Amino acid sequence: MRVGFLALVLIAAPLVKACTCDYSVVPRCQQLRSFRGTALFVGTVKSIRYRDVNLSGALVKEQLVTLKVEDAFQGIQGKKVEVRSFASPSMCGYAFRKGSRYLVDAWGPRESLNVTSCGMTTGAAEAADLIRFLRTLRQHPSGGIVFGTVKKYVTGSTFVSLDNKAVSGTTVALDSQLDGMLRSERKLTSVDSSGWYEFIGLPTGVYTVTAQMPSGFEGVLQHTVDVDWNRCAQIDIRVRANAE
Repeated sequence: MRVGFLALVLIAAPLVKACTCDYSVVPRCQQLRSFRGTALFVGTVKSIRYRDVNLSGALVKEQLVTLKVEDAFQGIQGKKVEVRSFASPSMCGYAFRKGSRYLVDAWGPRESLNVTSCGMTTGAAEAADLIRFLRTLRQHPSGGIVFGTVKKYVTGSTFVSLDNKAVSGTTVALDSQLDGMLRSERKLTSVDSSGWYEFIGLPTGVYTVTAQMPSGFEGVLQHTVDVDWNRCAQIDIRVRANAE
């Protein structure tokens, strides 16, 4: 399943192009679980070369990006790979930077992999949770997965940020109703030093995720999620200290 499709609109001469991405409402973790692209990997940009290519009679600049592969989830065998992307955002190009790490979603012939801004390519820091999910998925490919992080808002902010800090000492409970109302099942886990938690190998059902916060934070936070067999749900919990 692709995240979106790439549309290049060509209008007479001189050549005019516009980039349009039609994004799916499918959760990102589910897009990764059912990934049907050519290659999906984590890598660091070692070099970027540029060249002019002829597109419908007009010269456009293309970047040839060489990456050192850190972790390959699909379609990559070696430790180095080259991908192509237009240099212009109007052409749906992705702006790679030398020395930076990325989760790369590439498609096309293996000898000529393409990356666009309409795909799932993301900076590795921003995609840290999804990269960790992919590593969990590799170890546990079947059954439902509920995962996420429990973190404290950055002081003065009300949005999710890469600077959010893990709330250590948090216990996360996963409750499911089995056999109608006759019996229920509860799983417990603690967040790790990065605030991460996960429940794996889950059967189809409706689950309640409850974060039991340590002293100084709100007491109990709950979220309900419907998980089909072999599907996933990411539940990220952000809290403030009681004094804030």
